[in-house]
Amino acid sequence: MTTADAILTLARARAALGQLPYAGAVTPQEAYELLQSSSEAKLIDVRTNAERDWVGKVTLPAEKQAAVQWNLYPGANPNPEFSKELAQQAGKDDILLFLCRSGVRSRHAAK
Repeated sequence: MTTADAILTLARARAALGQLPYAGAVTPQEAYELLQSSSEAKLIDVRTNAERDWVGKVTLPAEKQAAVQWNLYPGANPNPEFSKELAQQAGKDDILLFLCRSGVRSRHAAK
């Protein structure tokens, strides 16, 4: 079993026990390990373009990350093109790790 398989199996088990909010939820440490150990792992930054401009971006190789706004700026309206834009950034076999400031948007995106 690969490291990625072990982490995802553990995440599913914790979700089944009600310890994390949905199947596949991982801790920040596990996300880091997935990004380091799996060529299929990709970080999807769901913050607004403005947040990334103001706060900064994660330092990862371009092929390990993408940005798809969950909400649009200004106004914080839901991005009606989220699924379409995500499909353009990631493949069906990719392990997607969603990132936002508080965890709320990333949780919604993951679900």
